[in-house]
Amino acid sequence: MRRQPGLASVFLTAIMGLALSFFMLTKIDPDKGIPERDRLTSASGLVTSHETVHHDVHFTLQDGRRFTYLGKAKAVGAVEKAIGEAHQRVVTILYDASNTVGPVFSKEKFFPVYEIRVGDELVRSHQDVDQAWRRDNRLAPVLGWGFLGMSVLLLAHGARRLRQRGA
Repeated sequence: MRRQPGLASVFLTAIMGLALSFFMLTKIDPDKGIPERDRLTSASGLVTSHETVHHDVHFTLQDGRRFTYLGKAKAVGAVEKAIGEAHQRVVTILYDASNTVGPVFSKEKFFPVYEIRVGDELVRSHQDVDQAWRRDNRLAPVLGWGFLGMSVLLLAHGARRLRQRGA
């Protein structure tokens, strides 16, 4: 016979689920996209290095600035291929100069890219990236309600086991 998880772990899991659902339902705006095009800065240059890390494409332009195309914007494969095959073609991007992102517990910082062009080829438009971000953000309320429902069920299960113990 399998041992059931202890009451403490049931309640702890339920509390973590409630916290996660609270965050998803109150802090993530499902209609929020990316910064407006007129708030973004343009940069152009040759790519001196690039790598794909956890669904993000990091690259450096010849002036030393570091950028990232975030996986949340979708079409990472197309961007990775275009950057990798850019060679001596100029890469032009739109990015948010007032914002940097980077891995947790790391000093590495990158400017997020919201449009990318290699030579004359538009790889990802601002509009495409904005639509991808909005689609991704719309998933948060669905997950939030799911976590809330599962947390309530876990709390009910824990309460029932507590009552059975006391009887």
